[in-house]
Amino acid sequence: IAAAVMLISLLFQFTMEKRTRETGTLLALGIPAKRVRRMLLLEGGLIAIAGCIVGSGGGSLFARAMLNALSTNWKDAVSSATLTYHSTGIAWVTGASMAFFVALGTIWWTLQKLKKQTARELLAGGSQEIDGSTQSSKRTSIIAVVLFLCTIGSVGSAVASGSQLSPNSFFTAGALLLLSGLAFTSARLTGLARVRALSQADGLSLSGLGQRNAARRRRRSIATVGMLACGSFMIASIGVFQKDATIDANIPTSGTGGFELMGEASIAVVHDMNNAANREDFYSLDEEIIKNVNFVPFRLRDGDQANCLNLNLAQEPRLLGVRPEMLLGKFTIIDTLDGLETGDNPWSILETARQTLNLTDDMVPVIADQSVMMWALSGGDPMKSKKLGDTLDYIDEHGNAFKVKFIAQLADSILQGNLIIPESDFIKRFPSESGYRVFLIDGPAVKIKEISDELNNAMENHGFEWVRTTQRLGELNAVQNTYLKTFQVLGGLGLLLGSLGLGVVVMRNVQERKSELALLRAIGFGKNSIKRFVLIEYISLLIGGLLIGTIAAGLAVLPAMLSPTADAPYALLGLTLGSVLLFAGLWTWTATTLSLRGNLLEGLRRN
Repeated sequence: IAAAVMLISLLFQFTMEKRTRETGTLLALGIPAKRVRRMLLLEGGLIAIAGCIVGSGGGSLFARAMLNALSTNWKDAVSSATLTYHSTGIAWVTGASMAFFVALGTIWWTLQKLKKQTARELLAGGSQEIDGSTQSSKRTSIIAVVLFLCTIGSVGSAVASGSQLSPNSFFTAGALLLLSGLAFTSARLTGLARVRALSQADGLSLSGLGQRNAARRRRRSIATVGMLACGSFMIASIGVFQKDATIDANIPTSGTGGFELMGEASIAVVHDMNNAANREDFYSLDEEIIKNVNFVPFRLRDGDQANCLNLNLAQEPRLLGVRPEMLLGKFTIIDTLDGLETGDNPWSILETARQTLNLTDDMVPVIADQSVMMWALSGGDPMKSKKLGDTLDYIDEHGNAFKVKFIAQLADSILQGNLIIPESDFIKRFPSESGYRVFLIDGPAVKIKEISDELNNAMENHGFEWVRTTQRLGELNAVQNTYLKTFQVLGGLGLLLGSLGLGVVVMRNVQERKSELALLRAIGFGKNSIKRFVLIEYISLLIGGLLIGTIAAGLAVLPAMLSPTADAPYALLGLTLGSVLLFAGLWTWTATTLSLRGNLLEGLRRN
């Protein structure tokens, strides 16, 4: 939206500059400036109405395309849910009206420039942008410094809190840093515009002159940098949260726990699967295949699936009972309730929490996945998300009410959708749930297909369903990744608008400066040197916009990057931003080449 607003301002400003003599004539005839501005605002408003009508249709098509993608290529995000397009006349009118008022407000703001120009200046055809005053430069610099200090304050308060780094605080800090960077850029361009030519005469060069020229049309340059910065901020800040289940999947602290297989049975297994004699006597498993395989069993109480694949609110999530010592060193517990000591095995707090926290008999300690607490148990409303120390009501099989108390958060893992409690409490509450129904298997990766087939064949009476842990984690991550892709599409549109704006600025500026460039050609500069001179001016704007947006995004997602389970696709992200730089640079080069076609000296002769 910000990129679109900047592009509207830029294009309308170009329209006004092409009609300076016409506007000057109206003022010279005695028509009040306020009336002239009102006339131009009405003209722009009519164009905005047409654009909003076309945009409403385009928005509807875009929404249908997104729903189609969620039903086909991105169907993992909605599981088996059926999505249908629905719209009302009120929604169309509301959307179009909001877009119209945003466009009209942008045009009104652009027209305020007329207040600073006289009829004589406009009749002279001078569309040179008025240089920023020293006071304006200082004011912009002060705003930039204040925003930067607010950024530091936001980060400092988040770090000083001593608790887990708040993503909201850092995202706010990233947005403030983005605005601060744009304000610093504006102040820098204003400063360059005010530097006298003689003060830099000794170090004058084509590259220096190119940078100075970017300040001649400060509003154009700022709009271009802003569009690129907003788009790159959106893409970079969202791209970091993309997850790849295969990255470090063999590490015990990863989302897979270092396990290779996850299985769930319809009929419980009552014998110890880690005992070779039991495996051979009761299940006739081939010991040559199962050798060196470790089983971690869980007791299961059926309930609601509280993971990202369930779009409904989980009222009573599934419970898993486990012996904490069997998960030693597995997965990553990212936060615990105050007062709990994790020691060498963080999972041990399941056993020690009752005594440490003085829990009553009707209270059971539970560890849950962070995303379960934040989203699945809140119906998607982060304001209602469960926090450490909160409780959830259950009824045991005797009809007695009890509560589970959240004592720790687990990083995104294959256990998502379940609440993990001590096996001793599970047996006490659900004694009839004999045996184990959920298993995690750790074994040689090269034999995992053979192991899976052997387990399926030998234990088919238990109704097992085995799945690779990377596949399971990938299915859970697919929901988050898909929704992030939809926002990245919007960021891509912002970058597209930024690149378009940059190309328009290049062609417009070069056309206006044909006589100036012809003069450079006349005094001996080669055509390639002139092209390089123009490219330096706009490539610097391109790189500046991408850097401001990317650096601000880096701060915004710092907690995610520092997370012990961070698996952001940095290579893909770098490739995406690099591609944007390449194609935007190519577009700039093309616009420059097209604008410099023909004999530059002809323009000088005509003048």
